[in-house]
Amino acid sequence: MKRIQLFEFEDYSWFPNWLRIYLTRMMVVMHKLLNTSEEMAELVRRGLKYTTHNNIIDLCSGSGGPMPEVIEVLKTKYQVENPRLLMTDLYPNQGYATKSTA
Repeated sequence: MKRIQLFEFEDYSWFPNWLRIYLTRMMVVMHKLLNTSEEMAELVRRGLKYTTHNNIIDLCSGSGGPMPEVIEVLKTKYQVENPRLLMTDLYPNQGYATKSTA
């Protein structure tokens, strides 16, 4: 398959911050509407079975997306002890991020 080089407008410094915040928060809304946290938690849990660590690094997390909820599901449904979440982003929405679990 031929590689396609794509980009995200919000990854450019010239992109308006208010619109970047709007787009990342809209992704959170879509995750909530689609109820993806359970499925994502299952995928993360399966990956954690292959390591002795409970550290999760969310690359390009923007405003956090579904990951804080995924951490809660890991704790409550799968009894993962002390999962730690590190959220990273080129332009993080620190003032708009959902609760931090790290």
